[in-house]
Amino acid sequence: MTQPPVSIGLIGACVVIFLMQNVSAALALWPLNSGYFEPWQILSYGFLHGSFNHIFFNMFALWMFGLPIERVWGSKRFAVYYLVCVIGAG
Repeated sequence: MTQPPVSIGLIGACVVIFLMQNVSAALALWPLNSGYFEPWQILSYGFLHGSFNHIFFNMFALWMFGLPIERVWGSKRFAVYYLVCVIGAG
């Protein structure tokens, strides 16, 4: 059985971004009123995590729930759902 590409891609992207944000403060999330806010942060904040525990449990949940949901819904529908949730939660 092949792994769902969107879920695996999201997990990989989040891990890479987490490692990068620990190397450079330039990848930090800036609040709306800080003067440093950029429009893409409406989506990019969903890939940032504050600690190892934070990313570990989020990626564990994505692996536990995202993979089976993506298998049932399909990759395109799951990707749209994920992005709508990121925007809605922001």
